[in-house]
Amino acid sequence: MEYYEIKVTLLLKKDIRLENINEFISFNINKSMISDAELKKSHGSKGFKPYCIGSLYPFDLENKIYRANQIYILTIRSIDKDFLNKLKNVLKQSKDLDFNVLACQFMKKTYSFIESAFTLTPCIISITNEESKKTRYWTKDDSSLDFVKKRIKANLEKKYFQFYYEKIIAPDDFISMIEIKNRIPIVYNYKKSKLFSNKFKITFNSDVISQKLAFLAFGVGLLEKNSLGFGFLTKGKE
Repeated sequence: MEYYEIKVTLLLKKDIRLENINEFISFNINKSMISDAELKKSHGSKGFKPYCIGSLYPFDLENKIYRANQIYILTIRSIDKDFLNKLKNVLKQSKDLDFNVLACQFMKKTYSFIESAFTLTPCIISITNEESKKTRYWTKDDSSLDFVKKRIKANLEKKYFQFYYEKIIAPDDFISMIEIKNRIPIVYNYKKSKLFSNKFKITFNSDVISQKLAFLAFGVGLLEKNSLGFGFLTKGKE
């Protein structure tokens, strides 16, 4: 197994508040994608997307804002090498985005053992009411972290089947430990609605299947809305 990564060095054209950053990044990424026929088709397809988007770095934690005319790094990952190469090219060529792309560095990440991970960007878990069909987003007041572990496991098993055409089932203790890192939900704006999200520290089981799913999570993101910049992981200290 392997995934690929581009580090995009960019210059912002306008100020962006933290609560708007996911919508801002995904809007501009999608805007660049429609200039390529294959990327446009991928963007409009149903199912899980073969990529995940991080956020801008560095971040002004005190003021919670990204500043115009400042240089930032955006990391994007994918398990599809051709997809990511195409995305790198359209980003470099795009002239009408809300940032100027200064450089793109392409890297390959080969399969390696993952003991633990932190969510660099928070995760989304949607919950749909069976009667009303209305969707809301999980918070720690809804249920225990066992519910979160089950949703992560099921989500990654489905992603693995879609991308590799092989059904695998991880053990129930696929995630041996999970810890929520925020006191209250982290709220973002998206299309005139509010997305409630949470950050986690996760420790994975060492068996082969658990490690495959953990590695996949790094390549395509954890849980939902990864193409909007949610569920982007970094390794914990081993």
